[in-house]
Amino acid sequence: MLSKLPKGTIFIRRMGNAYFVDRWRKEKGKVISEYFGRKEDASVAKQIDWSNEYKRIKTIFI
Repeated sequence: MLSKLPKGTIFIRRMGNAYFVDRWRKEKGKVISEYFGRKEDASVAKQIDWSNEYKRIKTIFI
């Protein structure tokens, strides 16, 4: 189940009145940052949900 979900940590940062979402993950010893966009977008909300699901499953099985 974990292999189907994206790895990394979601960061929500505020700039002015808007919130933006990034995911940071390690790959081959380097930190990779993925920018998703505004928190209000539906695709970004899906990424946040997947990250929360990954954390939930990981805590159950590890």
